[in-house]
Amino acid sequence: AEIIIPNIFSPNNDGYNDLILGGNLSEIKPEFGPSKSSYSSLFFGNKDGKFEYINSNKSGIFIDGDLRDLTKIKINKKDSYIFALNNSEIKILERE
Repeated sequence: AEIIIPNIFSPNNDGYNDLILGGNLSEIKPEFGPSKSSYSSLFFGNKDGKFEYINSNKSGIFIDGDLRDLTKIKINKKDSYIFALNNSEIKILERE
């Protein structure tokens, strides 16, 4: 799975880098078959450089598909994230 880590990506605003792992790879050689495993996952980083998995029910991230890009934007002064998926509509996650 591709790992996307923008400079200081911290959805929980604690100042420590967090991770969103996005994945699935469906466009590969037929003899290998598609690699679809799960939704995108969020991990919060801490001062020790370790990461804690955040359950999708808690994070609100239920992005399924071949993730190609992730961009942080502001919508109504709130951090939001655009997920660009291959051969699909974009998904927007608005933080509360």
